[in-house]
Amino acid sequence: RPRRTCSAKNLTASPPQPPPPARVGAAVVALDLAWPYTLDANAIEALALAFAPSPETPAALYACVCYCHRLQHYVAYVRRQSDHERFIFFNDLPNVVGSRGRRSKAAYATPDQVLPAARTAVTWAEAAKACGTAFLQPRLVLYEDAAHPSVRRALERIAAARADGGG
Repeated sequence: RPRRTCSAKNLTASPPQPPPPARVGAAVVALDLAWPYTLDANAIEALALAFAPSPETPAALYACVCYCHRLQHYVAYVRRQSDHERFIFFNDLPNVVGSRGRRSKAAYATPDQVLPAARTAVTWAEAAKACGTAFLQPRLVLYEDAAHPSVRRALERIAAARADGGG
């Protein structure tokens, strides 16, 4: 089938379009960690502490997803938008049952001994300590670049909503 061509009289000049904005780095940086199962609480805590938030870095720690091998379960620590020094602990199975139908040691312990209660805000040092104590191995670490245009716009919208009484 022959291609149709447009005649010059049917074409209208459109205004020149500005070039797309230059991308400044990545909005989110993800680190996928693959390391063998370990019961070395000190090694797990040390690794989690290595990702500690630092004001000198251009990208800030946003979230850490951890895996508990013996329970085959993921949990996450996510930075609060209202307080960047604290992280909320997410665990969709607060009373986790082990593979043989028995509760794990973590389920019998009080939250302050092993894990914070779900949706509790903790410092990163407390989160790292809990990771080591409960053998929660960091598997996915997310950093956010607050200077990136898309992140900056989102943060500005959140701040505006709070100022308007929406959050």
